[in-house]
Order: sequence, then C-alpha cells, then structure tokens
Amino acid sequence: MAAPPDPGHDPAQTRRDAPEQTAGDDDSARRLARDVALATELLSCGALNEQQVGETLSEWSLYGAISLRQHLENKRLLSPEQLTELDQRVEQALSRSATAETVDISTGNSSVGDTIMKFDSTGRVAKLLGVYTTASPSANGHQRTGATRYRLVRVLGQGGLGRVWLARDLDLQRLVALKELSAGRESPIAAQRFRNEAEITGRLEHPGIVPIYQLSEDDETGRSFYTMRFLGKGTLQDSIAEYHERRGDGDDDPMLLQHLLVSFVSVCQAIGHAHSRRVIHRDLKPENVVIDNFGQVIVIDWGLAKLLDESEIEAVGDAEAYSHSDAVVTSAGQVLGTPLYMAPEQAAGRVDDVDERTDIYGLGAILFAICTGRPPHEAAQIRSGSGDRRAAGRALLTEIASGQPPRAKDVNPQIDPALDAICHKAMARRRYARYQQASDLAEDIQRWIAGQPVTAYSETMSQRVRRWIGKHQRLAQVVAGLLAVALAAIVTLAMAAKHSRIAAQQERFQQAVGDVREIELQLRDIAQDIGKDARFMASLPPIQGIVRARAGDADESEDVWLQRLETIYLGLLRANPDYLAVTFVAAGDDQGAATPAASVDSDGSLGSVDVLRVERNASDHSYLRTVPRSRLATSDDDQLLAEVIQQELGDVRFSLSPRQQQAAHAGKTRRMLAGVPVFDEQSGEPFGMVMIETDLNGRLLTILDNLVDVAGDTYIGSGEGEAWISVAPDGEPQLAPQQSKLADLCPEAAKLIGITSFPYEATDHDSYYGKVFRDNPQSAGVAVFVRLGDDD
Repeated sequence: MAAPPDPGHDPAQTRRDAPEQTAGDDDSARRLARDVALATELLSCGALNEQQVGETLSEWSLYGAISLRQHLENKRLLSPEQLTELDQRVEQALSRSATAETVDISTGNSSVGDTIMKFDSTGRVAKLLGVYTTASPSANGHQRTGATRYRLVRVLGQGGLGRVWLARDLDLQRLVALKELSAGRESPIAAQRFRNEAEITGRLEHPGIVPIYQLSEDDETGRSFYTMRFLGKGTLQDSIAEYHERRGDGDDDPMLLQHLLVSFVSVCQAIGHAHSRRVIHRDLKPENVVIDNFGQVIVIDWGLAKLLDESEIEAVGDAEAYSHSDAVVTSAGQVLGTPLYMAPEQAAGRVDDVDERTDIYGLGAILFAICTGRPPHEAAQIRSGSGDRRAAGRALLTEIASGQPPRAKDVNPQIDPALDAICHKAMARRRYARYQQASDLAEDIQRWIAGQPVTAYSETMSQRVRRWIGKHQRLAQVVAGLLAVALAAIVTLAMAAKHSRIAAQQERFQQAVGDVREIELQLRDIAQDIGKDARFMASLPPIQGIVRARAGDADESEDVWLQRLETIYLGLLRANPDYLAVTFVAAGDDQGAATPAASVDSDGSLGSVDVLRVERNASDHSYLRTVPRSRLATSDDDQLLAEVIQQELGDVRFSLSPRQQQAAHAGKTRRMLAGVPVFDEQSGEPFGMVMIETDLNGRLLTILDNLVDVAGDTYIGSGEGEAWISVAPDGEPQLAPQQSKLADLCPEAAKLIGITSFPYEATDHDSYYGKVFRDNPQSAGVAVFVRLGDDD
C-alpha cells in the first residue's frame, strides 16, 4: 500500500482545522490534548448520553477562549463529584498517551486530527466536534512504501481488529475504503478472523451489503488488508440524531420518521439475505448502517459476523476492558458485540444460543433508537456507573443478560402503540418470542407505514356491550332491570345503526369526491398529452420551412415542406386513434391570402386560412385523409386563432367548441381542441397556430368505463351547462342528446353554472358534489357533478 505524503495534503491543512498558532506553543498543545481527552472520557463514561454530549460540544469551540472543562461547569450538566471523577480519568488518559508533552498542533508532523485519533480511534469524538481527521499514513509510526495499487490518503476509523483508511486505487483512479489488520494484532488467530471477515462479507452479494473488491497482503509488511466500496460518512445514526434534534425543535414531520423506517426496512432485507446464506452479523447498530449520497442503505462492519454452518474463532487475544459503546471482545466469556445494542444471550456469553434471532434483537434495538433517539440499554449504562471501565462494563452486561428489555414507549410516550409493540416483539427476552425472520419484521414495519394492522399488536374494540345488571335483586327489580337493559340495548343499537348510516353516507360522499377528482386528473392528463403533441407539431422544421417559403426566403419550395409535414401529421394520427385532426393554420383573409397574424381588426376579429389539414374520416376512423387545398377552410373571424396568438411561445390554448370552419362537419362528435402559436423565428412575428382535435366523447367514455363503481349518478358537461355524458351506478355511460342541459338532467347541477370563484365547487357535503375544471379563469371549462341517491 503505497503511502508517500498525500499529494493532496496541504501543510495549511492544520490551519484549516485550527487558528494559526506560534511554533512551540506548549500551552496550546496541552490544552488541546486535555480538551480532546475530556471529550473522549465524557462520551465513554456514560454520565451523559451521546445526544447530550453532541449538543454540549456543538455549543463549544475547540479553538475558543474557554476550555471544555469550564464549559461543562457553566452548563451545570454534571455534579461536582462527576466533574472530579472526569478530571481523574482525563489525567489517566494523558498519562497513558503522554500527548500533552509530544503533540504540537502548529507543526506539520501532527494535527488536531492526530490528537483526536490518539485518544479516540473510533472517530466518534471527531464527528461530534465536526473536525476533519487528517491523520496521515505515517501516523503512529505506520509508514509503508510497499508497491501496490493503493495509496493511503487518511484514516476513516479504527475498530477492534483493524484500521480503515480512505485510499486511492491507482489502477482505476477511484477512492476506496481499505481495512488493514492493526499493528500489534498480527497473531495467527487475529489474521484468521480478519480474513474470515473479508471472506464472509465477500460472499454476501446484495445491494444492501458493502461489496468487497480485493483481499490481499501488503508487499512490505505482510499485513493483511482488503478493499471495499467507499460509502461516504453519513450513517443511520446521523439521520436518527438529526430527526430527534428536529423533533426537539418542534419539527415533528411524520415523513422524516417514515424515511427512517424505509431505511430500516432496507436493513432488514439486507440482514435477511445474510441469514439466507447462514451468516449472522452480531453487531447491528445504527453506526454500522451507511446511507450513501444516493440514499442507498448499506450494512457495514461484518467483523463479528459468524457463519452458522462452520466453526468460528470466537475470541482474539487477551480479555480487553469493557466499553459502554464500543464492540466488546473477551476470550473468557466470549462476549462479542456492542453492549448498548446487545441481545441478552450475547451479554450472557451463551455462544451456542446466538443465531439469526440475535440479529433480530439487534434490528429491534436499531428500531428502538429510531423511535426514541437513544440506544435501548442507555439507561442500564447509566445505572452501571462511570467508574472503572471493566467493572462498569461487567455490571452493564449483567443487567442486559438478566433484566427485562426496555420499552420504547417508556422513553418516548408519543410513540404509536403498534410501533412500540413491533419494537418490543423484536427485542423480546426469549428468542422464540421474537420475529423468527428479518423479513417478518420488515413486513410488519411496512404494514405500519401503510396504515395496516400489524401482527405484533392487537387493536382494542371502540365500543362494548353494556353489562347486565341487577342479577340479585327482587323479582320486580329484576324485571325492571331487564326492561332497562333491553331499552338501553335498543337505544344503543339504534344509535349504532344511525352512526353506521352516517358513516356509510360519508364514505359514499368521499367516494363521490374521489370520482370527481379522478375524472379531473384523467382529463388534465389528456389535455397535457395533447398539449405536448401540439407543441411538438408546432416546433417541427417543416413549419418554419413553410413560414420562410411564404416570406420568400427559403431554400426549398412550400410544396416540399407541405409534403413532409403531411407525412408527419399522418403518422401522428395513426399513433393516436383518439386524435381526429391536426391542422396548420396561418393568419389570413377569407380569400386565403396570408397576412401578418398581428393584423387584428379593431373589433378583435382575425382572419385565417388553413395551410394543411389531416383528418380522420367521421364514419371510418381507420381512414385518414389530407384535405385538398381547394377545400381548406378560411375564415374572416377565427376566434380560437385570435386567442392562441396572444399566448407566449409554447403556451397551449384549449377549446371545447368547434371552429366555425369545421362546425358543419363535426357531426355529433364532441371535440377538445388544443392550439399552440407559431412564430416566425427570424422576425419574431406571430404567423398562425398548430391545432390538434381529439374525440372528447370517446375519451369521456373511456374514463367512465375505468371507474369501477361510481358513487352516484354522475354527469359531465361544459361549464356553461351543456350536458355531454352521464352514468348511473351499475349502469353503462350514456351520451347526452345534442343541446341537452345539465340542469334538465339533474336540477342540483344548476348550482355549478355561473360559478366564477375558486375552487369552482358546489356541494352540501352530504348528498351531492360538483366541480368545474378550467385551464384558465376565462374558459368555460368542464363540469362534473355527482348526485348520491338514498342508500337503502
């Protein structure tokens, strides 16, 4: 792993992390070391949870005028006894590392990042401080110059077995994460576990599991390493912390929780895949779930993973001191995992009992953190004390192994009971009481997100039948009591029936509103589609070719451009059976002479001449024809054209009335027209329009056919009151006769006519609902009215 000085490293990097300091300023170096040591001990002692530590550090500056010790005193979050104990732990940490005497943040040989890494190799303190760790490949004496394809850039984190680097793949010129076996851990057992970690992870090919690129050894040191995809630095823990911080500030957006739960489902699916390959993770926690820049959820750190079908090396080296938050490895008890998220069988060291359901507990612990913002065993950590780490760690494991799992509702009383029940079932003390598969847990979460009943929670009945009373009274009292009960029962049933009818009516009314909205959406989709096609037809090169030819400034004749445009229009009609015609219209006089479109008469009229019209035969829709030039329509007052050319380029004007030129040939087919203006690209002057006509009757019939069961009698017509089509429940859609009025078919529909204010609705919120859709306030629009009959 080639590790020359990072070419991207700037000696001014330190100055970006801290203010410029005088060389040899020992007091500044000692204070930096003491502050970092105090932050590390504060995080690990358990006196404050990680969220509280993060909030405390966010209000303090590593480079400010006061020390972290003074800041803690000012905040009064800790008692004097706790501060004294922290001071003792800081002195011990300083004594162990001797950092205060050796670190100089003003030189190029050490940095703030190096100082933080000396005290907390996991990177948690650096993350809370918001400091970019810039430990170089030569940090802590690990200078390597082996000739391999990877160049180390900086340290990303430190685990129990290995250190993770950001490295550059020199062959593929990409950034990767490189994990190597830590110095001092090169025993055969450690090396075997390290290889097992890489091999097990490499077997799990799943989008939610980090892919392994290469497992190899360093040419010079012989130390094992493997490379994997670099995922960035955003973890599920970061998302959880942000969500609960926003909740604390009053931003309790349910979508934020839903996004976390969707990510959690992805974690369950990844773990479910691992279980299908007989692999268990054994160290599930939010910090081991990465959410990359594209929102993909990936489970990492399979260092404690176990293949259930093979023997496993359960311990490495001598027993280490327990930590409240870091992964624990012991040879005597064979306890592996992170105590704050650990299952009881793990804490008890019952290796034979650790199986897929242990990971289910870990998933439940992640869900607990999502719901509460805290690890499930945080309260147990506080009760275990903050004195000697080994004793505190053993006390914590004892309580996890013997105590009852915590309830999320005890930490967050606002949690939904069903979600609390899911979490409690996943974290059940007995393995048989948990979800048996990760997919079952994921399915219950998905049910909760969808608002469906979940398997872990039994919903209570909203009403109960009154108890019989007066069992031991005298006969008369018994009879009276029975009569009273009977009367009460009758009243209760009557009220229930009434409420049921009201609820049913409201349900039908809501369905009616939904039907109207569905019709509106489909009509708007139709308008949007025809509008897109009209814009496209207006932007074709032959359009400008014809414009230039008529201006006498074209390389080819107008006939050539017309033939090309005709071919395109024919193709459009063949591809869209509901399109009746497409027309290219130019401004002109009623004799067909083209005039500038801006020449509008004083009375607002504008003449037009059809340049090209391709239409579908009225009796045989499969037959398409191009209207001969001699029969192309002209007009001295084309109202649609006058409206269209007032639009901006690309704007669409819709009309539900046929053009006067085609009204005589329209027959009984109602049409929707969409017109788009055409401008001379050179002069910028309006030239005319492209217009597409679609079969409105056919479109409405299709829309109503697609409505499975309308709530009531449904009427569709124009906003001016003309009736077009109607349908009754369990009936077939019927086209209304020509000149029919909505008010004639349904008197209540008259309330819609003449509405001029948004939202253009008419309803009594019980028996009818109607709405007029308009593409602009001046248009007549489309009216849809639903009348609910009596529900017998």
